[in-house]
Amino acid sequence: MDGPEDVNTPTPTPDPTRTSDLKQQLLNTAFKNRYTLVEDNYDDPSRKCPFSQLKVRTLEDNSGDEKNPYVKMELESGNRIYNRPNQVDVHYDTYVKKDGTREPQISFEDCMAAVRLGMEKGWTAATLEGPEEYKQQMYLAMRAMGMKVIGYTPSKELEAEGDALAEKHAIDRNHAESIDERFDKLESARKKAKIKEPDEIGKEFVESMREQGLGYRALDHMQDKEPEQRTPTAENDGKDEQAPETPTAENDGKDEQAPETPTAENDGKDEQPPETPTAENDGKDEQAPE
Repeated sequence: MDGPEDVNTPTPTPDPTRTSDLKQQLLNTAFKNRYTLVEDNYDDPSRKCPFSQLKVRTLEDNSGDEKNPYVKMELESGNRIYNRPNQVDVHYDTYVKKDGTREPQISFEDCMAAVRLGMEKGWTAATLEGPEEYKQQMYLAMRAMGMKVIGYTPSKELEAEGDALAEKHAIDRNHAESIDERFDKLESARKKAKIKEPDEIGKEFVESMREQGLGYRALDHMQDKEPEQRTPTAENDGKDEQAPETPTAENDGKDEQAPETPTAENDGKDEQPPETPTAENDGKDEQAPE
């Protein structure tokens, strides 16, 4: 997923409240995803957080490298998320069974975390590149969070699924907006409570924030929003939502450092091959199949 370079896509106005520091962007995303999880669970313990959580203890900071600056962190799935100046990647493994069946280990939740990181960078649109299974999951995550997709044409079935997710995750878009609005105060309270890691944030912290008027209630927040007025047409009955505009993203499917200039290629590495090496896989540096 890359930041927008399409000539028809306006560059977003810089937001002075957002940092350009790659490490801080990733840390902010880690804490925002945790706030989302604990606030969701407080209101509804059965609700699953749509964002994969990030393991801050695995942070690898290479942002000082002039040729290839990046900051890397593991997701709870074991996949890796890379943050670069104008690029966000999720690097994942692909299992290859004995019968040749490929099982890419990329999830909607991991892609949602990548989109949330893009939002932290100020993106409202992004370009998709990489393997088809990656682009499909990233497309759905971008649709769910209202981010415009550039450079990818989905099938009619995938587009319909994106429409459904855009409607289903309206509450998550509102929750993300609410956390963005409260984030500085939440962080101030967290530091005052001497909470250092995202996974240390729990029910007690949520209760404390509500007592201080910093809590989140989904219904209250959504009622504060004015519904968008749309005039139905023959092509649009006023129900379907359109994603907002802004940046891009890419994943080469490799657990490697990407070149300074992103490319659209993916050679399908980071895979766990079949027992017998094939022309596409020489059996080196990979794990055995299931």
